[in-house]
Amino acid sequence: MKHQTGKVRPVIRPRWRGDDAQESALAAIAAKFEESRKAEDAGWAAVRQARELGVPDTVICQRADISRTTLQRKLGHRPDADEASE
Repeated sequence: MKHQTGKVRPVIRPRWRGDDAQESALAAIAAKFEESRKAEDAGWAAVRQARELGVPDTVICQRADISRTTLQRKLGHRPDADEASE
């Protein structure tokens, strides 16, 4: 909406406030996503440990059902001598 001066007036949006049921639903969503992040962090820690034990990236990816691209983006590239023989 333009003001008489020709400038666009900023629209101040009212702050949203949910009722108790909506706030409860939002709290449940936040808790689930936090739980999911913790589980993902634990999964990547297990992948790091498997790498340190010498498990080839291709085997880790196959068992965890993740792509090598995803693994390398998350943890970096690691050439494996065993992968050349697979």
